[in-house]
Amino acid sequence: MLPDGQIARDELFARGHERAAVLRQQGLRGGDLVICQVGGATPELSLMQTALALNAAALLPVADQLESAQLRQIAAQVGADWWWQPGDDFNRPGAGGAAAGGCLIPAGGKSEPVPRRAWPESIGDSTGEAIGRKEPLALVVQTSGSSGGRKAAMLSGAALRASCERINQRLGLGAEDLWLCALPRQHIGGLAIGYRCALAGAGMLLHARFDAARVAVDLWRHPVTHLSLVPAMLARLLEECQRPPDWLRVVLIGGQALDTGLARRALAAGWPLHLGYGMTETCSFIASRALNENGEQALEFLPDVRVEAPRCASGYAAAPLRLTAPMLMSGYANPERRPGHGLDDQGWLSTGDLACLSDAGCLCILGRADDQLVIAGVNVQPGLIEEQIRHQAGVSQCTLVGLPEPVWGQTLVALYQGTISVDALHHWCREHLPGPQRPRLLVPLEDWPLLASGKDDRARLRLIAADAWRQHGCASA
Repeated sequence: MLPDGQIARDELFARGHERAAVLRQQGLRGGDLVICQVGGATPELSLMQTALALNAAALLPVADQLESAQLRQIAAQVGADWWWQPGDDFNRPGAGGAAAGGCLIPAGGKSEPVPRRAWPESIGDSTGEAIGRKEPLALVVQTSGSSGGRKAAMLSGAALRASCERINQRLGLGAEDLWLCALPRQHIGGLAIGYRCALAGAGMLLHARFDAARVAVDLWRHPVTHLSLVPAMLARLLEECQRPPDWLRVVLIGGQALDTGLARRALAAGWPLHLGYGMTETCSFIASRALNENGEQALEFLPDVRVEAPRCASGYAAAPLRLTAPMLMSGYANPERRPGHGLDDQGWLSTGDLACLSDAGCLCILGRADDQLVIAGVNVQPGLIEEQIRHQAGVSQCTLVGLPEPVWGQTLVALYQGTISVDALHHWCREHLPGPQRPRLLVPLEDWPLLASGKDDRARLRLIAADAWRQHGCASA
């Protein structure tokens, strides 16, 4: 379903089968990897998802704004075989060329596709069973790169199905449901919605991009039962739509930490929030919880997810979360597409997220390991301080950045949005935060930098903080 019309599920699958045959005629083979640019709110990506799956070939979705040089760089990084060049008529059912809808172009200017990659027998897991995956590759998905780094995760068909089955069961997605997708579909948060809906037989309402006003209208115009957002999108939607329709059952929130103040505002207005934790490397979320007014954010794991983390009440410091699961990636992409990159010898992934487990075995995320700072010999976790600052009246957004400082080791710069003045916020910080936890410079921002995925652009925020510190130093501390 599209904002300006509909495409029936049976028609989508029929056209997907036609596209699959065309791709084979153009040289596609099982195991090939095809780069496709995401083209807004059209069924083109869904057609390619279907056609490539039918051919046991893999998809790498990328933003449609990328230049040729960027595409060539991505193709070399992941060992892609083809680019897909869509035609002008792919969105016109019944058009003469609709089945073809475009053509495959050999990646890197090759006249022939590169040879199929040979996968090693396996890499082991902690039980000695093979996880290494002779399973066909289904997806290669770039990570969001919110900290500036950019990788791509290789996801097998078995991992993708394991994720969709468990998430559909957790969220109660069925054939009568409709999921509004306004997340970028080159990222796993938006891309996985199409696979979940296909598995469940559910409908999908596509938006080319997130526009809070349009989402608010369509939530009431269509029988939308499921919606995915990142926290910044939720805040904007609350400004446009005070309460949700009764038929909306799940608003899945992920991508980054959800401020408890924002969560309480949404819950008080009746929004059915469901908080998820996951990543590209795990085909989306692996732990989640339907939120309620008590603010509990300890998340319950999906079935068959195994983790290593200290107990929250054990007295031990939080540690980077380690995990393995059926929906875990085969490894980070590489030109040979060999599995195992980024995993240990037993097939476990070490994340960058500090975590602990509650007495009930639920997951509590405390921040990023690479965010933890040492200031005046004291371990400082910026995420916990950000949460306190965001609770103050007049603060709608806040991020802390640690910068090198010769005496204290590091210093904190707070970037924030809101109506509170710099002087008033400085006064609150001096009254409520110990010295090592107190920001030495406050920088109000009118425009908050975001990535295409809707997450905070942490690399850009760090540059803004560093530039402000160079200009003002500790004069405002």
